[in-house]
Amino acid sequence: MKKVISLIIVLSVVLLVGCGRGGNTAGDAPKRSGKLVTVEKEASQWSVRLVARDERGLQSADAQLGAVEEGDAEQRHTLKALSPFGGSYLDIVFVDPDGVEPGEYKSSFHESVPGQTDEWTFTVRADADYSGKVSLSWRGLYVLESYTDETGRIRYREHRSLTNPLLKKMRVVDMKSGETVPVITKGKMNSITFAMTGSHSRTFRWELLTEENMATEAAVSEEKGTSSLWKRVERIRQEKKVKFDLSKPPTIKGNQDGT
Repeated sequence: MKKVISLIIVLSVVLLVGCGRGGNTAGDAPKRSGKLVTVEKEASQWSVRLVARDERGLQSADAQLGAVEEGDAEQRHTLKALSPFGGSYLDIVFVDPDGVEPGEYKSSFHESVPGQTDEWTFTVRADADYSGKVSLSWRGLYVLESYTDETGRIRYREHRSLTNPLLKKMRVVDMKSGETVPVITKGKMNSITFAMTGSHSRTFRWELLTEENMATEAAVSEEKGTSSLWKRVERIRQEKKVKFDLSKPPTIKGNQDGT
């Protein structure tokens, strides 16, 4: 009997301990991970690094465009390009950008003006002996944070972003073919592949749009699509009208003897 009582006491203690270690009771607050989910703000200061690669394995990855809040951004951050040296080369340059003396530059920065459109024109070029394909890409957006160093100069810290809302407002236009490519689609960076022929250079325009621009272009595109659809419908109607002309007697296919 004592053994039975002892066993009951042990089981009761185990059950009580187990309940104490279990899930939350009605009065307990739910556990939280402690991680805060924040929505990334549209960058006001940023840069983009352009990358060109060809089939020979040559690469150019030091060209940059962007915007900062400094009023003299063009003069301070637009850097001269060096002339190509050697026989084979692949390069990206900004030719005669606004706000600086005419010439070729490796970077082009504008003053950041929120809510306004902007554009940067650049050229991919290669030596005259190359006539293969070139791939143009970009490494997302580098968000810039300005600070003043001990000498009083404005410096920048940067972090790379593949999700900044500004990316959805950017596109690249091939000035030769007229092709327009969004910078990002469904979270993935796009790229452009083209043949380096003729003058052995290809010019592109990087565009920054506004919400109004995007809405207007979407409406125009939808209108064109609707117009094209109705034209196809009308063409089908006309074809059916010709095929089923009720003003003519019906034609019965069969043998000439009526069988």
